[in-house]
Amino acid sequence: LYVLDHANRTINVLSLDGEVLRSLQVGSPASHLRAMVIDPDGNLRLLDSNPLQIQVFDPQTGNVLRTYGTDQALSARDLAVMPDG
Repeated sequence: LYVLDHANRTINVLSLDGEVLRSLQVGSPASHLRAMVIDPDGNLRLLDSNPLQIQVFDPQTGNVLRTYGTDQALSARDLAVMPDG
């Protein structure tokens, strides 16, 4: 299970028993993380509304693989990925 902690800018990876297996630090102090999805390749995609960006992370390492978006802060609230990516 992947749990996005907006306040602490982390993704917690949990076992099915609720045990924290690892935590990935994501975003910056100015980030407003809004949503997270797992894409068809198994990567984590995060929506940040300050600035408006989608960041793609490796779920094992937490490394940023790609970033899409603008430098503007906008009020986006949700994120979806189509089955073909």
